[in-house]
Amino acid sequence: KRGRWFVVRRIGNDEGYARVLVRVAKQVLPSAVSRNRIKRTVREVFRLQRNELPPFDYFVSLIHPYKDPSLLPARQELERLLQS
Repeated sequence: KRGRWFVVRRIGNDEGYARVLVRVAKQVLPSAVSRNRIKRTVREVFRLQRNELPPFDYFVSLIHPYKDPSLLPARQELERLLQS
C-alpha cells in the first residue's frame, strides 16, 4: 500500500502475531532527530493497532520527506494504510 509519505508492505509470518519493521532513509530525512521521531510515531501507531491486525510482518518505509511539525497527518495515513 502506498500513501503520500509511507509505503507499507506485508509478508505472512508463522509467529501468530503482527510485527513491524520501520525504515527511514537518511536521504529522505537527513536529520537523525527527525528520523527517530518518525520511527517512534510509526511504532506507536502500530502498537495501538497490533491486536486488530492479521499476523503479518509489516515493513513501513518513509518515501517522501515529512516536514510538518504536527504528526497527526502521518498518524492518520499510517492507520489507514495498516487497516487496508
